[in-house]
Amino acid sequence: MGEKVNENCLAGMACPKCGDLGPFKIAATQAGIAVVHDDGIFQGVDGDIEWEGGARCECMACGKVATVAEFSGEAEPLDEAGQSEGRAGEADDHRVMCDCLDMLAIATTAIRDQYMGFPDAEIVANTGMGMKTLLRDLVQFLRENGVDDEGGWDCDATEDIKVKPRASR
Repeated sequence: MGEKVNENCLAGMACPKCGDLGPFKIAATQAGIAVVHDDGIFQGVDGDIEWEGGARCECMACGKVATVAEFSGEAEPLDEAGQSEGRAGEADDHRVMCDCLDMLAIATTAIRDQYMGFPDAEIVANTGMGMKTLLRDLVQFLRENGVDDEGGWDCDATEDIKVKPRASR
């Protein structure tokens, strides 16, 4: 019996950390976060969805967050500091910008839904995460990339997250 691999919606994808085959939370174009199964089940969105190689992807088994390209084995993985060997600083900046835009798309969808009066349970279902998790992920991402809000985003979900100094080149 051969090794199991994804052959449909998650073709060629596996978690680069634990090897799990999904489902994965993927920041889909215009749809926000979708929980994607290889068999075509998309939780949190209706209809077909699309994503790019630079889109944020999270393993639901171990919590590893990387890009779709990294889950597909098409990109050089990052080291513990979030840097990759052999990539120019501009490529790293581009990856950070793509990740930031993915996170912003998720947050915008959740904020719009809250503004429109959707119950919190529906917002959680549509984004694949609760508002506290979404806020924590956004603040952690920004602070890890050197954005210093001087504590302006602090609440019980974020007060322990420290700002990481930006690496100089």
